Amino acid sequence: MNYDYDIRKIFEEILGKDTLGNLCENINDYDMLRLSVELLRFATQRLSSDLNDNKINEEYIKLKFIIENLENIINNYV
Repeated sequence: MNYDYDIRKIFEEILGKDTLGNLCENINDYDMLRLSVELLRFATQRLSSDLNDNKINEEYIKLKFIIENLENIINNYV
């Protein structure tokens, strides 16, 4: 796995040491997927103000597609 240690450090500075590790250990797979989708939704909201930039717009569209696919997984989760 390739982890983003910078974002992990930011989470730890804001929410406390080992926040992401504790979250991964204490939340089930279904809820982790739901939480991840919600974070992606926040990201798309933030990007929406920069859609006049063609490269950002292209990535925004990809992100929306990823969210839709993940939502399908959530809806079919057994």
